[in-house]
Amino acid sequence: MSRILTIFLFIALNSCATGWQYTKVPLDSIKFEKLENLDSVKAVGNLRMEGTFGKFSGTILLATKGSMFRLEIFHKIGKVVLAVVGNSKKIVAINFNDGQKKIYLDKKIPLFGSISIPVELIQSLVTGKVPPLGTIKRAWKQNEMIIVQVENPNIKLIFNKSLKNIQFFDKYSDKVEILLNPQFVGNVGKHVRSVEIRFKSGKAWIDWFRVATSQLLPDDYFEYDKMFEMDSVLAN
Repeated sequence: MSRILTIFLFIALNSCATGWQYTKVPLDSIKFEKLENLDSVKAVGNLRMEGTFGKFSGTILLATKGSMFRLEIFHKIGKVVLAVVGNSKKIVAINFNDGQKKIYLDKKIPLFGSISIPVELIQSLVTGKVPPLGTIKRAWKQNEMIIVQVENPNIKLIFNKSLKNIQFFDKYSDKVEILLNPQFVGNVGKHVRSVEIRFKSGKAWIDWFRVATSQLLPDDYFEYDKMFEMDSVLAN
């Protein structure tokens, strides 16, 4: 009986140990679909949030052109809740109460309350493509997923045939996790159907219902004094 118990414990412990093991992946063998500097995206989606702060529902507008982006969030009654423009060097957020601007130089985009995301990730929310990466520190395979740890920005990417999950810590050291639902080919190109963002105080969901890619957007579209205008694409 004791011998059978010993064998059982050995098998159990070995199974537990195996669960923590991973296979190293050579960095030069990693292949994934990257964003290109010329990519241009304009997307509109339904946004829902819930957590310790309560509940929110509204509309999100995201446009990107190269390293430039424009992000606006409207309450379901049409009130501007968040208005941010910028690029990889400077981010400008507009106070929706008095119209005053606030400049962020830490390459983090303010989103919901204290939550912020690295500027490199903004287009991935729509395209599902891997953002421009700094140095890859290590990569490993666990089950069928490849996990890549990157620095500058300090993020972790999880993918198989496409990018599935992005993890990082925001400037307040809260863990943020972005889950990208499967991509599909819409009328204007390939993009993510929906996004779930998990953070310490709650969750947010984005369901993209209108996405246009390779669209020519004028540079002045990404200037902060052009904000607060309900974009015509929202009405179509």
